[in-house]
Amino acid sequence: MERETRTVELTVETSETVTLNRHRKMTVALCTTCGSRMLAPEDAANLVHLSRRQIYRAIETGDAHFVEQPDVGLFVCIGSLKGVSK
Repeated sequence: MERETRTVELTVETSETVTLNRHRKMTVALCTTCGSRMLAPEDAANLVHLSRRQIYRAIETGDAHFVEQPDVGLFVCIGSLKGVSK
């Protein structure tokens, strides 16, 4: 008797909740390059599990999308940080 071979494709969806315990209001913007969320470097570091120095290095080397405005400060794109090594 011949064995039957079947292929099964599974799709797994995960989610992560990060709570930032801060007294200041967190501002969120959208990246004009890729549409991902943009956060302050400190908040982005907590969310993507990188150090603030790694975030600033990615900005300096051009590996991260960012915007800096005098009235609101520096914001970095979460989507562009996914390729930054930990």
